[in-house]
Amino acid sequence: GSFSYTVHLNDATEQQVVVKAALNDQKKEQEVLIKPSKEFVAYLEAEKAEKELIKQVETALALAESKPTQKNYDEAATLVHSLSKTYDDYDQRLAVLQDHLQIASALEKAEQSLSRTDLEAAAKLVAATSSTKTEFEDRLASLQTKVEEKETQAKLQAQATKAVEKAEAEPTEANLASATSAIAKLPSADEGLTQRAEAVRQSIREEQERQLAKAEQERQAAAAAEQQANQASQSNQTTSNQAEEYVMITRTGKKYHTHKCGNGTYFPATLSEALSKGLTPCEKCY
Repeated sequence: GSFSYTVHLNDATEQQVVVKAALNDQKKEQEVLIKPSKEFVAYLEAEKAEKELIKQVETALALAESKPTQKNYDEAATLVHSLSKTYDDYDQRLAVLQDHLQIASALEKAEQSLSRTDLEAAAKLVAATSSTKTEFEDRLASLQTKVEEKETQAKLQAQATKAVEKAEAEPTEANLASATSAIAKLPSADEGLTQRAEAVRQSIREEQERQLAKAEQERQAAAAAEQQANQASQSNQTTSNQAEEYVMITRTGKKYHTHKCGNGTYFPATLSEALSKGLTPCEKCY
């Protein structure tokens, strides 16, 4: 009768197979030479190439995972996509690497800009990733601190600039003190604001000197005017004294005299003063 038998070949080598048949006491043998077909040889070569390519894929993926750079990722991805069929494990590892690179790129951008917008974008990617977050979270924490420091510095810088501008517009001691205090709070020295504040200080000092000089001039003018008035008064008083008659009076007496007349303490007075006190002339003196 007819029958078939399958022989599995592991390489392209020809194989000699002996086929034996027996029926009761009758036996028969026949040698059969099995030759691999061209298609099978091609299949074996493809399998060999695939295995070699898989080794390269494993090496490239391991390098990209230990050193996740865009260059290493691209080389691994190129090899994975060169495989004759899809391997879920390789695709998953590539996806994790791509996710890692995307987060790393976002973190680098935020670290360079120290922008809260970039920080929040990176934090969103970290929160969404399914890979290990420890490394990213540590970088995020450090970045958060730096962004807050930058924002605080920007706020203090704006306050100091505003205070200096106010002092320049209204150069008073109070405004200068506010500007100086705001500059002192800056985390690092600002030579420009310091020089502007010093210019305001000099302006205030010059104005004070002008005011002092003006006050001194006014004081001297007032003193000169007062001196002239006193001199004029003294001159008028002298003239009046010279024209007016002097008499002698006592503290309790009711008369005025031309000289010391009798006991008591006499002192000079003008005739008008004696009359204004109701004194009358002494009969002995007048």
